[in-house]
Amino acid sequence: NEEFLSRCDTPTLFMNSDCVNDVFNQTNIDKDVIERCMLDSGGLDGDTINQKLDIELASQTTQGIVVLPTLLVNTMPLRGAFSASSAFNAICAGFLDG
Repeated sequence: NEEFLSRCDTPTLFMNSDCVNDVFNQTNIDKDVIERCMLDSGGLDGDTINQKLDIELASQTTQGIVVLPTLLVNTMPLRGAFSASSAFNAICAGFLDG
């Protein structure tokens, strides 16, 4: 969510409960629903299996789905980690010099 990234995307604020709660309030996200989902998935305490994530990963494996960040430039897929600079360079490479 852009709201979270604009407000809490620093090492000190990322896990700051005041910042996270402020974003929940600003975006009308029900914090209880999110916390219930996390608890139902295995919780955040201890070394437990995230059941919802395991189900999704198993489903992807059985269906042959591979999810990577993908950027299409002139119908060519570029996969992996991207920065604004690498995306810009890929786009510009499609144009002839001159």
